[in-house]
Amino acid sequence: MPKPHTFSEEIIDQACDWLVILHSGEMSALEQEQYQQWLAADPEHAQAIAQFSQLSQGLAQLPQHLDGEHMLKTHDQLDHKLKQYCLYGFMALMTTAGLLYQLPWAIWQADQRSVVGEIKQLQLEDGTTLTLASNSSINIHYDQSQRQIELLQGEIYITTGKDRQHRPFMVKTREGQIEALGTQFNVRQQENTAQVQVYQHAVAIYPKVLTQRYIIEQGQTTQFNARHVAEIASLNHERPYWTQHMLLVEKRPLSEVIAELYRYRSGQYLLADELKDIPVSGVFSLKNIQQSLDAIAYTHHLQLKTYGPYLLHITAEKSRN
Repeated sequence: MPKPHTFSEEIIDQACDWLVILHSGEMSALEQEQYQQWLAADPEHAQAIAQFSQLSQGLAQLPQHLDGEHMLKTHDQLDHKLKQYCLYGFMALMTTAGLLYQLPWAIWQADQRSVVGEIKQLQLEDGTTLTLASNSSINIHYDQSQRQIELLQGEIYITTGKDRQHRPFMVKTREGQIEALGTQFNVRQQENTAQVQVYQHAVAIYPKVLTQRYIIEQGQTTQFNARHVAEIASLNHERPYWTQHMLLVEKRPLSEVIAELYRYRSGQYLLADELKDIPVSGVFSLKNIQQSLDAIAYTHHLQLKTYGPYLLHITAEKSRN
């Protein structure tokens, strides 16, 4: 086996970052342009990528799911190995963390989708307005007897139009259906529940395996699964803040706040365990996630360490003494 070419530590670091992004499956148009510029800047850049990529064997057999902790360890291990020039057979370790992710076929085939970071508004034939939050997918089923929106993933804010045919308006989730008895409401599909917020008039919830319906009035919110509807709580705002590209939180755990921000940003993050319960309050931008992260880091003395644009490690700020 021929001996690998020796590259500078700077080129190795940069190549490592680009390889993580290339194998992530979420490379943006801007990142593609930056990558091409980086390749063109020095012949060794393309040589490094070519040499290291030859060692990426067995990608199809690797896990599909990824998490920040494995990605962080993978990046650090990859960087260390690259600097030892012992890459042959090792590149699979980078992707063992599952840097390949495939969306379910139903989501790829959805009638309407929003990409990560996008808030998308649609106007339907009956005058209904749909606003899709980041990374949301829906199917639209209109026929002579009903109007149905199937929420496959994500979150949607609905202002129903006045239907001349007086067809019921339904939102289908994995846990059951929601019937509009008014005009403005929000539905979010979570992992094991669906969350409903009513901003005008009311909705009726029909959990999948129950025969009883549950009425949620204006100014109320709840969540439900196929067998149970949770206790109703009150809303303290007139429409979802996310529709205005804002995240408003009051004493919410840092782990929840970062998770909400990352609904609007591609990539992965790793948050140190000792920081997860720090209470966070404030109003943060969903248009500029980096600005929001920087503001939280400044307020709570956190250190943000990035590994290319795809991976973020959040730790406590080191003492300056």
